[in-house]
Amino acid sequence: MRARPGGHSVIKAQLRTYAIPAPGVRAVAVRPNPRSGLPQPLVVCQFGICPLHFEDDRYVRLEPPLELRNVPSSAFSTQRVYDAVFDAHSGQVIFAHGTSLYGMDAENRLERLAGDDAGALIGDGPAADARFVGVQRITCDGAGITYIRDRDNASRNGFCLRLLHEASMPAPAPASDPPLGTARRRLVGSGIRAVVSVRTNYDVGPQAMTYDPVRQALLFTTRGRAVHALRPHGLAEPVLGSEDAPAPAFACRAASHRAAIASASASDASSESDDPNALCYTDTEPAAAAVSASGYESDLAPARAAAAAAASAAAATRGAAGAGGGGRLHIANIQALAADSAATFCAARDGAAGGGDVYLLEGVSTAFSRLLALRPDGDLVLLAERLAVAPPGGSHWPRLAALGGGHLAVYGSSSYDMMMIRL
Repeated sequence: MRARPGGHSVIKAQLRTYAIPAPGVRAVAVRPNPRSGLPQPLVVCQFGICPLHFEDDRYVRLEPPLELRNVPSSAFSTQRVYDAVFDAHSGQVIFAHGTSLYGMDAENRLERLAGDDAGALIGDGPAADARFVGVQRITCDGAGITYIRDRDNASRNGFCLRLLHEASMPAPAPASDPPLGTARRRLVGSGIRAVVSVRTNYDVGPQAMTYDPVRQALLFTTRGRAVHALRPHGLAEPVLGSEDAPAPAFACRAASHRAAIASASASDASSESDDPNALCYTDTEPAAAAVSASGYESDLAPARAAAAAAASAAAATRGAAGAGGGGRLHIANIQALAADSAATFCAARDGAAGGGDVYLLEGVSTAFSRLLALRPDGDLVLLAERLAVAPPGGSHWPRLAALGGGHLAVYGSSSYDMMMIRL
């Protein structure tokens, strides 16, 4: 079943889910295999940085950890990694390392890209002089910009958005150059980097975030009820959902959501982790806001209210029809985002290219979540209504990684395994 563009649909997807042993997973990234060019998922866990073998769905396992080079002089530790992403521009896997950023090249050589090991400050400038308070989430556009979620006590939600820029240069010329004027040289990273802070029109930092190569924009959440796209000059526009106050019909449901989130937040606040995901949501009211393609009134653009209301009403009409009689899909709390971007730099596995979907985990429980897909045409599709993502009683929101070829990984909410999803 498909809804019209910008609408909603519910499909009974036949998902295959299974768990693999993986102690203390901290981050998952997908890079091209240095030998084959196929997607190579890397799992940062208590073993180290381990390739994930999943050429055969019936035999998925963690391989022995990579032999890292330059570790002693770099002060790199996998126990301080909070996120990882492959940057096609530099050809490196970039790690969020608390108060610094590290890069690992195709030969598994490590280097510090920005920040230092002391941190405790927010400072922009050349990469060697830049400082971070707590880098916890990163994503890349593949063209020289790494988006960084840093901690900031001055922000209303405790986070701020910062960018690591890398200057570009033409790629080395191939052995046989094409005739002049017939092809453009590809641009690659030069190794010259700088860090800047971005102030969006929402005056809050990102919580969950991912870069969408189809929309060519950073997608992020700020309060968990909507997805926004970052545009030039720090302007953000709504893509999905609404941050508006809850409707009266959902007041009771909102109260239970607040209680669940407050409980998870309190547990995270007392943990030793430097990544208390649930703290993001303590100042919000995670009520069930209607999913729509518009309907969010920007603080800087009150004149758009009438147009937004009209768009929201139109989306509601589409949603009622597109959900197969089940009404609109409602967003209460977005836990994680992941764009299916592996196919943009890796050959497709099994002939299945990435469809450009953005996957969302949504819910107010740390044990069960809804899995949704935001299509490139704006359709929102419910793939799974009650997906068991972690053992009961957990205190961290699940995290999500798109591995390419129709594979997803859910991690972060279980300390002893990682859940795989085959779409």
